[in-house]
Amino acid sequence: MTAKKGASAVDFEHFPEQLAAAPVSPGNVALQKQMKTVWKDFLAGRDVTGRISARILKQWEHCRALGTDPYCAKAVRLTDQQALQRRLKDNEALLKVSIPAIDYLYQFISKDEKIFVAVSDLDGWLLAVSGNLASIDPVDDITYTNWSEQSMGNNPIGTSLAENRPARVDGYEHYCIFPHHFAGAGAPIHDPDGKLIGAISITNLAEHQHFHTLGMITMAAYAIEKQLQLRQSRSELQQSNQHKNVIMSSVSEGLMVLNSFNRITYLNRRLCGIMNVRADELMNVDIGDLLPNKMLLRSLSDGGTFTDYVTKLQYRDTVVPCILTCRQIESGGVKEKLLIVNERDRMDKLAQKLTATKALSTFDTIVGASLPFRHLVETAKSIAETDSNVLLLGESGTGKDVFAQAIHNYSARHYGPFVPINCGAIPKELINTELFGYVEGAFTGAKKGGKIGQFEMANEGTIFLDEIGELPLEMQPVLLRALESRTIHRVGDQSQIPINVRIICATNKNLLEEVRAGRFREDLYYRLNVFSLNLMALRERQEDIGLLATHFMGVLGRKYGKAVTHVTDEAMQLILQYGWPGNIRELRNCIERCVALTKTASITADLLPDAVLHRRSPAQVPSPPPTALPVAPAIAPAAATKRDMLYDADALRALLAQCHWNISLVSAATGATRATVYRRMALYNIKK
Repeated sequence: MTAKKGASAVDFEHFPEQLAAAPVSPGNVALQKQMKTVWKDFLAGRDVTGRISARILKQWEHCRALGTDPYCAKAVRLTDQQALQRRLKDNEALLKVSIPAIDYLYQFISKDEKIFVAVSDLDGWLLAVSGNLASIDPVDDITYTNWSEQSMGNNPIGTSLAENRPARVDGYEHYCIFPHHFAGAGAPIHDPDGKLIGAISITNLAEHQHFHTLGMITMAAYAIEKQLQLRQSRSELQQSNQHKNVIMSSVSEGLMVLNSFNRITYLNRRLCGIMNVRADELMNVDIGDLLPNKMLLRSLSDGGTFTDYVTKLQYRDTVVPCILTCRQIESGGVKEKLLIVNERDRMDKLAQKLTATKALSTFDTIVGASLPFRHLVETAKSIAETDSNVLLLGESGTGKDVFAQAIHNYSARHYGPFVPINCGAIPKELINTELFGYVEGAFTGAKKGGKIGQFEMANEGTIFLDEIGELPLEMQPVLLRALESRTIHRVGDQSQIPINVRIICATNKNLLEEVRAGRFREDLYYRLNVFSLNLMALRERQEDIGLLATHFMGVLGRKYGKAVTHVTDEAMQLILQYGWPGNIRELRNCIERCVALTKTASITADLLPDAVLHRRSPAQVPSPPPTALPVAPAIAPAAATKRDMLYDADALRALLAQCHWNISLVSAATGATRATVYRRMALYNIKK
């Protein structure tokens, strides 16, 4: 009989009362004599068809095919204690349910002393027996004996297992001689998945047959199967609840469930930590005792929801500023409310981390092909692979911030935040709170709830202290202490906060001179200067200038939506000849100006700033060929005459021809800027 999942369990107490009062038959002695004769004829090989039921005949034939000994006078006993303990353990779930069942069933019919109830495993071993065994067999206890068909022929246990259905076998219907004085019924037992796992039987003496044994044992097997299903369901539910509790306890938010009366029915471990309470302290507590906000309480009572509401929870002496979210939930017709609690301080930290500056530059995006510069990049990569502090030195505009970002992105901290701070841009009186933060009430005007500092924001990442040479002298010991102890404390709070940050500093000052002048602490200098990188000025990277100009032209062309693809030879010559005291920053600004002003796909010389046009040494001005030099008196005897040539198309065209269309020479000859020369040429439509 295969159990049907979901059916209700059967309780023995609900068996019909007439089962207890069922009559016991003294047995049909004549019928048993006939069966004995048939049994002997069958063993002798004579045909017994029609003299015995087809069911019993089929069972005998099966036993004979198995090679079962029909003259077996004693059941095989399991004496190996290790094997016995293994069987008991393997069938632990079955025995936990079936032992109470067979005990109750025996008590239910105990007015008949010569009866016993047994349960076996899948192999037919009787693992539990309840009844007056001495009255059945005064010599041997049948517990732990084997009743499979191969061992003991057809019998209530063995046959119900072999046929996987209830079976009744009485007296000489047994194939083996030993159970001829028994009569009984058995039924198979299945696990919740329908798999056969054992059998249960009622057995009495053949002359004391009970009319309802088959019905009773079938109902008992059914009840055991239902109990196994219930136990499995309870176990699965318990495991599921434990799994959910583990999940709910591991989330970083506090969770609380309220019933329809706004009383707490569940809270996770995180919320207990936030409120500094045990779970049982808040169970069944009214949420109004924790939430002083009357408006939110009304919303909860009215079945409303809200998201990220800034408020506070208060219980006894614990006050927690928090961000509260409420969701209405319904399951199985039960309406509840889920409150999600986030500590406000934690959310502030998260918000500030998310708004922190991203490190965008990498070593792959740094432009430069000169051999010294590539060597500098490789050195920076090697430094990035360490976790030591780095000091970047170089003139203003040499790309110290770009190298700081590249080092961060190349390091093991690249998943962490990158927080840049310009020490020279922060007012002296604010730099302490900016770096280390403050707590609520630390000073007049302090933000409610306080504020985390840049060092906390950079935790597990990199902090970039640009212009470190501008750090006020009185702040330098505080920074040194933070670097040495790897802890900070907020202004107004003495509690130590551990930090794990990498320091990258940059300056265009000579820090050793600053140390000698008493403007920078020597111990801080050596703490920061574990590795130092000297970034070259642009004039020292002559072969990279054109490469950078072309790179910026493409980047800024995309920024302004212009397809600027070319720098004229004249413009490029001027760019290469200029000294670039502002380094890469000045070059980028120059190219941005040209891209913004150009009306074509080219950057021409007339678009360059005056500084690039005129801040050249005489040695840098190319000399024209001797035959191309204009004779001054022939061009113009006076300054006014020279200037006037720009306002006459023919004179300007003649001057351009004499100067071999060198705009710089025309500019020098007329005293006008090159841009003015180009504008006059455009006005008169003069082209080479």
